[in-house]
Amino acid sequence: MCSIIYFIVGFVGKFKNFLLFILVGILQALIGMMVGIFLGAVSPDVQAATEIAPMIFIPFMLFCGFLVNVKNIIAPFKVFEFISPLRYTFEFFIRNEFEYATDLGDVNPLKTLNFYFDKNLLIFILLMMLGFYVIVTGISIKFTTNQIMN
Repeated sequence: MCSIIYFIVGFVGKFKNFLLFILVGILQALIGMMVGIFLGAVSPDVQAATEIAPMIFIPFMLFCGFLVNVKNIIAPFKVFEFISPLRYTFEFFIRNEFEYATDLGDVNPLKTLNFYFDKNLLIFILLMMLGFYVIVTGISIKFTTNQIMN
């Protein structure tokens, strides 16, 4: 899907940018799957998982910087900005597209959206989030299967 979108939208034509876009898209998909598996593992049944999932994903979407500028997020909700994998993916995609653009004039999305992380740091953060969710999901599956078997 990412490879089709990249060329249809007409993003920067550099091959390195394309590969990084694909990499971050895959990382985001893996993180999303791990969060879903985690919610399924800790939920007592399918209906509970279905009811809990929006309570997790909606704050992630609201505070990732796409709907609300990260500068305008008030202190009690800042935690959602930093634990949201969508925030780092969105910043990476914006940075990947506009980091070296010279014809933007006064409208630079990186400054307008108040993004400040480096692309390498964003990839590292996403990898660490993926590792965290894999570990937490594995532990939760281990404990829930032990409870079911006993």
